Amino acid sequence: MPRGSGMSVTRRRNRRPKTDDPEALAARLPDELRSFDGWQYTGALHEYWSALSGWLLCQDAPSEMHDVAAVMRAAGLSAADWFRRMLTVIEDA
Repeated sequence: MPRGSGMSVTRRRNRRPKTDDPEALAARLPDELRSFDGWQYTGALHEYWSALSGWLLCQDAPSEMHDVAAVMRAAGLSAADWFRRMLTVIEDA
């Protein structure tokens, strides 16, 4: 489309939205990655991080955009939350 023609460029309706946005990725997380409920044991944070990273690699976001911590924050999760929950599990034992 030549510049200055006054016509806008047509957007494809079947085009997928950008998936490198942490909020968009967090909204599509599978149920097992939306909370730390199944991840309450020693070493589980590392395994959660690996599982989330693996899930992100399966998405069509550019690999340099895979910021695991940003997706966790957008989902309302943090490493500090996991440690707090682990401390309460240890205290209850």
